[in-house]
Amino acid sequence: MVEERAFATCDPTDPRVRRTRTAVHEATIDVMIDTGFAGLTIEAVAQRAEVARTTIYRNWSGKAQLVVDAIESLGAPPTVEPGGDVREDLLLFLGHLASELPAARWASVIAALTAAAEHDPDLARERQRMVERRQQAVATVIRSAVERGQLDADTDPQLMVSMLAGPMFYRRLLSREAMGGDFVTLVVDKVLSGFGYSPVADPGRTRA
Repeated sequence: MVEERAFATCDPTDPRVRRTRTAVHEATIDVMIDTGFAGLTIEAVAQRAEVARTTIYRNWSGKAQLVVDAIESLGAPPTVEPGGDVREDLLLFLGHLASELPAARWASVIAALTAAAEHDPDLARERQRMVERRQQAVATVIRSAVERGQLDADTDPQLMVSMLAGPMFYRRLLSREAMGGDFVTLVVDKVLSGFGYSPVADPGRTRA
């Protein structure tokens, strides 16, 4: 059976592999929301996903990796090829985030993950890896914009990503204010103005 083998040894296009992985991901999210990370067990996930426990043990190193992998399955950042106008690229990224965050499952599990990671080093490490992976796509676009002269030469991509994403998470998790298109545009434009954004590329620009 597919579920008795490690996914790495299976054809990733096999519908049975996809179904099993999806079932485990969904079960993990459900259990995480119901019990929190502390109450989540491999046995509970396996039972809800209707798979053997060995399926999970063979494919995830532990529940920290399992939880983060399940969260990432909820949605990935849009694919953007660096080289276009950085403003349009950032509007796409932030617009995607604004549409993703209001989802009840996403918001609930992120809140649970954030709280649990404060007390579990393994989960904190897995969460950090996830954050870095998700930041990388945006940071690559920002670095490309710096190279093309659309942003100041001393632009810090990681700082810029934090300034863009921070207001979105604040509104979703704390103030509960709306995150419509006008707000996304306002955040992008305000952040870009602090990094010397120019709509016209200028590779020779050296404002450091």
